[in-house]
Amino acid sequence: MNRLQKWIFGVVAFVIFALGVAFREHMCAKNWAFAGSDSYGYVKLAENWRKEGRYALGPAPEPLHYGRMPFYPLFIRWVKGDARAEMSGGDGWGRLTFAQRWLDVLPPPFAKHSTVGGMINARKRNTSP
Repeated sequence: MNRLQKWIFGVVAFVIFALGVAFREHMCAKNWAFAGSDSYGYVKLAENWRKEGRYALGPAPEPLHYGRMPFYPLFIRWVKGDARAEMSGGDGWGRLTFAQRWLDVLPPPFAKHSTVGGMINARKRNTSP
């Protein structure tokens, strides 16, 4: 791949990335959030973990929860804090959508093993000096 092709690839990748970020921002501009039953389950786990110190869907005697990995509820617990995030709304949804959309779009350009990063690294390995 010559220098011009690399430049064109970089520009096209940047434009696609920028359009994706702009579209995501447009969709979330007014705190739009999709929350399905699974979302409420994660929020419930995060809330109980924050309030009770237990990874469960409710206070004791509700059993500890083993059905979901703890990383996303930990993220929700950290981002949402004590803000309300219920079916009727709440400031917590705005905090979550803001953090989630940046978590979604920022890592790929920097990740060595992301799709774009993997393509660039593969091309570097296959080029001869």
